[in-house]
Amino acid sequence: MSELFCAKVITELMPSVRSFVSNKLIQSGLSQEKTSSLLGVTQPAISQYKKKVRGALYKQMEANDKFSSYLCKISDDILSHNTDINAKTCEICRKAKASGLFENGKSSNYLCLSEIGS
Repeated sequence: MSELFCAKVITELMPSVRSFVSNKLIQSGLSQEKTSSLLGVTQPAISQYKKKVRGALYKQMEANDKFSSYLCKISDDILSHNTDINAKTCEICRKAKASGLFENGKSSNYLCLSEIGS
């Protein structure tokens, strides 16, 4: 029986994405409080992202030039347009798959809600 890939995205991918993006926002001069507000998480979560305690895929994302460039663009969009990162979850998932962030076949055993609906 296949599982929904969305569950994996919510529990593994998005915390790592928020970790990456929060570190970019802090590097740009934002406070942890402002960063937490923009990402819709608590300030203690931002502190853990900063310490790289949360976000198991962080190193993989950082090493993947294509995906890390995409996340830098998301960070810039959040800074300039107040983009809601949570509204981009499906887009982030598609970009992660397209950039090869997931090992070949690792995501093939999962069902994607956006693919089922189309």
